[in-house]
Amino acid sequence: MTAKPVRTHGRRVLVTGLGTFWGGRMAQALEADDTVDVILGLDTVEPTVELERTEYVRVDANYSILQKIVRAAQIDTILHTFLVVDPTIMSPRSMHEINVIGTMNLFAAASAPDSTVRTVIVKSATAVYGCAPEDPTWFTEDTPPSRVLRRPVERSLDQVEGYVRDFAEDNPHVTVSLLRYSNVIGSEISTPLTRALELPVVPSVLGFDAKFQ
Repeated sequence: MTAKPVRTHGRRVLVTGLGTFWGGRMAQALEADDTVDVILGLDTVEPTVELERTEYVRVDANYSILQKIVRAAQIDTILHTFLVVDPTIMSPRSMHEINVIGTMNLFAAASAPDSTVRTVIVKSATAVYGCAPEDPTWFTEDTPPSRVLRRPVERSLDQVEGYVRDFAEDNPHVTVSLLRYSNVIGSEISTPLTRALELPVVPSVLGFDAKFQ
């Protein structure tokens, strides 16, 4: 009987977007997991939640030094939450720098010859489906956009998901997961949807019960 390999240390996790709603809360959840030894959090701004054992590293928007960090910390798991899905908070050019160029640098680090990365999880959004009157009521993972993606946020996320698929195909030894988050509502998060619902009167289409996508 062949003995199973014994894990000599816990996971070493890198979280991008530590200052975002999801990045900060993922780090908090990881801190409660005693199988995780090291947690590194990257962002251009400081985290907004209380963290005890997560090490914060300030980086530029496109994560140009990510490969050095992954190598030095011997990271085995990357949680990529630093993707802009709110088109109202920055210019299309800045969004492209973060979403597209930042993700390219992330996968370059994860696929380097000496990389220790074995798990990558990427947080995308349902914006990749687009939004059109002829769209189905329910989407599946394989549902293609019914129209050409026109908004910069949709196009950038579509490019990111293309990089995810290419990386997974080229690196079969790495477990890759892609999560498409839908609109989130809560007292601690600000999005175009929550801001619309906070208005004294919520806009609607007169005489038509429009489908909510």
